Amino acid sequence: MISNKTKPNKFEYEIVGEGYEWWSYKPIIHWINEKVDDGMFGGSLEQAYSYVLSHDVQEIRADYPDFPYTDFEYRS
Repeated sequence: MISNKTKPNKFEYEIVGEGYEWWSYKPIIHWINEKVDDGMFGGSLEQAYSYVLSHDVQEIRADYPDFPYTDFEYRS
């Protein structure tokens, strides 16, 4: 990491590989980050993750039809 002692506007990192148990949730993590970058959820990752974790998938899709599917879901 290179620094000039200023706080970056944005910091992103990606863990590459599929040996992690959460790899199938990567599209959801990416979706949350895009929404926060677009100013939704008050621009707060904490609010975005709180919303996703406190609502079921049907409720989220009612509000956000572009919410991604996981490999564990049946698509009708």
